[in-house]
Amino acid sequence: MRGSMISQIELDLNELPESEKKVAEYILANAKEVLHMTIHELATKAEASSAAVVRRSLGIEGFPALKIRLSAEVEYTPHVRYFDVESNETLIPSLINCCRTPY
Repeated sequence: MRGSMISQIELDLNELPESEKKVAEYILANAKEVLHMTIHELATKAEASSAAVVRRSLGIEGFPALKIRLSAEVEYTPHVRYFDVESNETLIPSLINCCRTPY
C-alpha cells in the first residue's frame, strides 16, 4: 500500500467483509488511540475478532507496520477527505461546500 493509509482504508471500506469493516471504521474514528493498542484491544473495541485485525493489517506487513504508518499520518500530516459528487450535483457547488465543511 502506498500513499495515505487512512485514505486507502476509506477507499476500501465498502468492499470489506463485515468483520474487517468494523476494524477499519474503528481505526478511522480512533486513529490516535489505535497507536497504543494491542491487536486484542483493537479487536475488542471494534467488536471484531483478532483475526479480523490481522487480515485488515495484511496489506501493510502486519499490525506493527499498520501502527507505524498510522502514527506517521496521525502525528505529522493533515488528512484530506475525499467526497463523491452525486449525479444530481454540479462540481463547483460541491467543491465549495466541501471546503466549507470542518472536519
